[in-house]
Amino acid sequence: MRVKIKFAGEIILPIYYNYLLSSVVYNIFSEPISNFLHKTGFVKDNRHYKLFTFSKPSKGNLVEGKRLEYLKNKLKIENKKFTVKDRERAIYFSNGFYIQFSSPINFIYNDFSLNSIKRKEINIIGQRTFISEVSVVKPPTFKKEMILKTISPIVVYYSSMHSSRHNYIMPGKNGLIKFNEYINKNLQRKYKIINQQSITDLNKKIELYPVYWKKNVTYYKGGRIEGSEGQFIIKGDPELIQLSYDAGLGVKNSSGFGMWEAM
Repeated sequence: MRVKIKFAGEIILPIYYNYLLSSVVYNIFSEPISNFLHKTGFVKDNRHYKLFTFSKPSKGNLVEGKRLEYLKNKLKIENKKFTVKDRERAIYFSNGFYIQFSSPINFIYNDFSLNSIKRKEINIIGQRTFISEVSVVKPPTFKKEMILKTISPIVVYYSSMHSSRHNYIMPGKNGLIKFNEYINKNLQRKYKIINQQSITDLNKKIELYPVYWKKNVTYYKGGRIEGSEGQFIIKGDPELIQLSYDAGLGVKNSSGFGMWEAM
């Protein structure tokens, strides 16, 4: 289930905006739902899942230098609101921007959608805006083979037993098998949370094959995150394909990663 919302007016976002937009999303939820998701969410195998995702903002203009300083002064944005890594560049939206929000969980989707309509004002690093449009996104027909386009990067990684360091996996020729392996492990856990049962059919899985892709690097609360974005052929079980559409592909979905739309 998916909804599209528009934030109105002139707005500047940091170049690495995921943490900021994640905070905005949590502030749209009602307080009980926001607290539940922020503190615990859904727990499986000692991992916490929020079971929602959101997209990159619609296209804005990159600004830097004197133009950025002028806009910061005009919109009364303090420099300390930007991290050191993104202080020199930002994204400017002259007429607001859209994001899409998605969740396979009814009460999460309904809470976010209802509060998007009710919320009178949103504060984005001191910029007062409001949600001017809320619309339901019609889902595609989920088939055994589809072409998808990422609207936020897909993040896949593994950690060794002796290190907390993330080893990111890209969908290139040398990494595609492991990429799909970890995509499916993640989907299996999400499936078990939602359906209260494990997948027993070994053929119930999905596979992604890149048409074209590029590496995306961003920073979230000071940490580096690597993902992939582009166009992929997705094959496999339609139920799992739908789950990946609603909950996101890969990890860090609630931080704005793993969202896709059908071509």
